Amino acid sequence: MKVHGGVRAMGNEEAKKEMMKCLSIFFGVDGMSQLQVSVERYDDASKEFVLRVIRGGERKLTAGLALIGEFSGAQSRLETTRISGTIKSLDEKEESANRQDLRALE
Repeated sequence: MKVHGGVRAMGNEEAKKEMMKCLSIFFGVDGMSQLQVSVERYDDASKEFVLRVIRGGERKLTAGLALIGEFSGAQSRLETTRISGTIKSLDEKEESANRQDLRALE
């Protein structure tokens, strides 16, 4: 998922903590434990997170992310960009999309 808005640059650990704080405010402790949400990684350049959620919880997480309007104290929009069954297949999808982008530029 990607963060759009006036979010300042931050380190990997700080970004992960802010995302978990944001999600826990929205879903609450009970919702977080039901979804078993975790932040797998964050890229500061693209402001993209890879979130992990229990199988079957992706719709609830996606809907929740769409309703969150603030991240790290800045007005923001959180957008789900891809959903995948495993981190490995997500990485493969991303590599494939990058190759297609490069071909389009040629």
